[in-house]
Amino acid sequence: LLRDVEAPFEPEFGLGLSDADSLAFLTDLLDSREVESLPVFGKSFFERTSSFQFQQLENGAVGADYRLGPGDEVILLITGDVEISYSFDVNRSGMILIPDVGQVSVSGLTISDLENRLYNRLGSVYSGISRGGDATTRFDVSLGALRTIAVYVSGEVERPNRYPLSAVATLLEALYAAGGPTEIGSLRRVRIERGQTSLGEFDLYPYFVDGSASGDIRLENGDLVFVPPAESQVTLAGAVRRQAIFELLPGETAVDLFKFAGGLSPEANSQIATVERFLPADRRQEGFDRVVLDLPLEGIGTETNSFEMFPGDNVMVHSAVDL
Repeated sequence: LLRDVEAPFEPEFGLGLSDADSLAFLTDLLDSREVESLPVFGKSFFERTSSFQFQQLENGAVGADYRLGPGDEVILLITGDVEISYSFDVNRSGMILIPDVGQVSVSGLTISDLENRLYNRLGSVYSGISRGGDATTRFDVSLGALRTIAVYVSGEVERPNRYPLSAVATLLEALYAAGGPTEIGSLRRVRIERGQTSLGEFDLYPYFVDGSASGDIRLENGDLVFVPPAESQVTLAGAVRRQAIFELLPGETAVDLFKFAGGLSPEANSQIATVERFLPADRRQEGFDRVVLDLPLEGIGTETNSFEMFPGDNVMVHSAVDL
């Protein structure tokens, strides 16, 4: 470590240190070694206690875009001139059989689509059913039990396997069933393969940072969820609201890193932070494989800071008292 301190720093990677600063620099460098025990941001969401049993959603409201399929239960309630209640299971052909009406194809329909289709079919049997305000018989269609789908989860997850999930299960639920990503698993480039088609990469950080579910897609039977290794992980410790190991995408800067961390703590020195960075392999010399950089914190909260982050960076935010 002392050789690293005294080695000459190249302009694009570090700043020269005077002898008077060497001891303080060495202390900071040693302190930064302690951040290796920090958690991976987002991983705690998937951790369960031993007393908690994962329960998939089988009942309750579903979105208006939910499409019926074999195994779903459809409940039909007719009121007015007649009072009848039916419960149908969608068969493998995607049909339900309604007494006196016959078979009705429902596979791929939303509840709204099914209501429109039933107006004509039920109206031919029950004369009181019509779309006008003079209808004397009305009907209501709803979902009962939901079908089960099989989803495959592989890659850098704790328990890769095939999982039976509710038909309304989303990407987050599949990852939760698999125990979440490993320490090196990516939460920002999760892939979903549907048959021979790739649905692309999904970033789950907006869910953890902003509460946005834009990247949490609903799954279908046979989907493959693949978690690749994270390409770039950066550690942020010290006087910030959330100390953790964060994953950064290409082009993201210190502004993004501090946004994920929730910003600086009140006691933080708001002028400058320290970045310990490993040199590229072709720039290393014996006894000189890393440098320490000053990270100006001006503009961190206003998206005007363009300080580029590199894989493996260790960022330390000092408190005003320490400095």
